[in-house]
Amino acid sequence: MFNEYNEKYELFHKSEDWLIGNETKFYNGKLDYDKKKSELLSCKLMGDTDCTDRIMAEGKIKNEEYMKTYNMTVEQFMVCAKAKLENSRKDLESSRIKLNEATIKVDKITGYLWIILNCLFVLGGMYGAYKSKKTLDYFGRKNAILFHYLFTIVGSVLVFISLVIKSPICLGFSRFLFGVQGG
Repeated sequence: MFNEYNEKYELFHKSEDWLIGNETKFYNGKLDYDKKKSELLSCKLMGDTDCTDRIMAEGKIKNEEYMKTYNMTVEQFMVCAKAKLENSRKDLESSRIKLNEATIKVDKITGYLWIILNCLFVLGGMYGAYKSKKTLDYFGRKNAILFHYLFTIVGSVLVFISLVIKSPICLGFSRFLFGVQGG
């Protein structure tokens, strides 16, 4: 569950970086396009035919490039690019909501796991206190103390094993054994 959560988190941030980069490129391109349109309009208003012809020729070349590459004009490309960016933004926002919900669930499960692990120590202590009289009678005082050290040794080994195999079950069992030894 945690690996799936991490993969979704990384995928989300990679796609968000893509959106930010392409959105910037889009708005820079849109700004250039709008700037050329305003230049063309001012040239037409001023009656400068050379400027108008030059900008129209540049626009025609740009349109031909976009027709070859994308099979659409510059204006159509701008509309499509804006729609795609908006759809990507909406998808990312829905992913962000799902990611936040998953984060809340993981935090809740982690909290429950922490509570259970701490309660196991207390339960082990109660069990150890209950069985200590019988252990003392069976082994004798000195040997019973040495016997109880075995619980500490086994619990310590389980803590190290839980780090290697990443298992909270080993950690919980070690907490229980520490509780038995403490009780």
